[in-house]
Amino acid sequence: MAVWKQHGTQPPPEVLAHMQARLLEIAEQHFGPAWLDDHMRNIPSHYHVHARPMGGFFGRDFVRRG
Repeated sequence: MAVWKQHGTQPPPEVLAHMQARLLEIAEQHFGPAWLDDHMRNIPSHYHVHARPMGGFFGRDFVRRG
């Protein structure tokens, strides 16, 4: 998961692109194919994004590499 340091729900485009690219890079490096979920269900006032396992939703669906 990545969280924007600032309070709010709309990071500037360049910040958003950086956060999402870095999260996906790290998730795929450690766990394999992933997709990004930025639907803010429980904390709707603070932007955050989750890397989810391809074909799954929860962390337990990831197969840890290594």
